[in-house]
Amino acid sequence: MGIIQWFNYSGGIVLLLSILCFSADLTQLGNNKSISQVAMKVIDTHKIKDEYVRKNILREALLLKKLNHPNIVRLYETLKQHSIYCIVTEYVPGGELLSYLRRQNESKLSESQARPIMRQLISALYHMHQSGIVHR
Repeated sequence: MGIIQWFNYSGGIVLLLSILCFSADLTQLGNNKSISQVAMKVIDTHKIKDEYVRKNILREALLLKKLNHPNIVRLYETLKQHSIYCIVTEYVPGGELLSYLRRQNESKLSESQARPIMRQLISALYHMHQSGIVHR
């Protein structure tokens, strides 16, 4: 089994993804630990219709590179090949917060469920603000 066991992509060619993925030396990232799972955001820049998004496509990676916090996904690598742009990040199991909320009874959390989530969110936002980054 290869280094990358899981990835999520929106568009692009799987063969091209494989070439891009394995060109990154993911075994040398972070404390020389081997990374067995990563998440990939793959964007075909030719398919971006919104001019604002096209102009600011690199911003997410540039901002993530500045951050090192346990509640903010870690950026490992960015890759670009022709019109395909990939952001390789830490894989965080469990899905998105919104999906988790929707699975709850009446899409609500009890105070005891919400408290640790809010602490993590506030801690991450505070770290971003200390780093000069404002989340919108």
